[in-house]
Amino acid sequence: MIIYCSEFNHIFEEYLQPLVKARADKDKHFCLSSEILESSRVLKCPAHINTLNNYFVVRSVYNYKIVWDGEKFHSPDYDQNFWDSNVYPRDGSTGVISFFPPELHFFSEKSLNLELLPAFWHNNDVVKKTSVIGGSYNIGKHFRKIECSMVFHEPCEIEIKRGDALYYVKFHTNEKIKLKYFHMVNEIKELISGTLMPKNSNSGLPLTLKYWYARNKLFYRKRLLGLIKNNLL
Repeated sequence: MIIYCSEFNHIFEEYLQPLVKARADKDKHFCLSSEILESSRVLKCPAHINTLNNYFVVRSVYNYKIVWDGEKFHSPDYDQNFWDSNVYPRDGSTGVISFFPPELHFFSEKSLNLELLPAFWHNNDVVKKTSVIGGSYNIGKHFRKIECSMVFHEPCEIEIKRGDALYYVKFHTNEKIKLKYFHMVNEIKELISGTLMPKNSNSGLPLTLKYWYARNKLFYRKRLLGLIKNNLL
């Protein structure tokens, strides 16, 4: 069982729960239509089936445009407060930026690796005009939010539409996956905000996963699990 939540809770539940397997996605921008899935002999290969069945789609909860002019980022939408809360321009000279929503958190009582990958079976501006930066960590040992970090291919505007596939999450297990949603409450926010600091070592480099796994086990895993179970839907 994999437990997950979003910082947005009730506001955009239609896009957050349940997460849809890529193979079962009915989005019109999903490249593998039901006709292709049914007729293609290649996609009936057990190796492809196992892959398709283990990807889940994470969608945008906002309509939002981001512009990169080759030196800096900006958006014509909403205000500066929205930008500061939801967007992190990492490097304006190379086109690297992070888009936070829907800020999903995943947790498992068992040791289990989650992998974030580009939404390569979908067709939208994020897929066509950027390269989403992947990553992997153990959700049984580290509780943190996931963000969509991407590199623009060239100076341009990308239009993110509500419901667009931002990225996939893949769970590395042969067991059947059951997803359960819980509400992000203030007690959990306070717990993780205190535990996830500092984010850098004395050298200024990011701390290792080994450090986070040990820190989380020591400081808050048991407390976190209790709070999550008390706030399951």
